[in-house]
Amino acid sequence: MTQQDQATQERFRPETSRGHYLLEVLGILCFTLLLLWIGVDVYH
Repeated sequence: MTQQDQATQERFRPETSRGHYLLEVLGILCFTLLLLWIGVDVYH
């Protein structure tokens, strides 16, 4: 691996904490749940 490739890989490595990652995942799950809930409501 060249020096430039290493610098590129390090630059795109996420610098977020575990808590921030958990909030992102919970946000996606809540969005999906609410979308399904609205879909069921519209279907009925």
